[in-house]
Amino acid sequence: MILSLSTNKDDSHNENLLSYKNERILPSVAIAGKSNLHKAMSAAIRMICWI
Repeated sequence: MILSLSTNKDDSHNENLLSYKNERILPSVAIAGKSNLHKAMSAAIRMICWI
């Protein structure tokens, strides 16, 4: 899973974007499915610690 804060080609809200290393990025992001993300991360941590 990759969480990218990069923007697409839409220029309609340029005043809300930040610039970092010549790339436009979003200042925040909403994550849907937070419960599933938490379950997946917890499972991954348990697998890593179990080895």
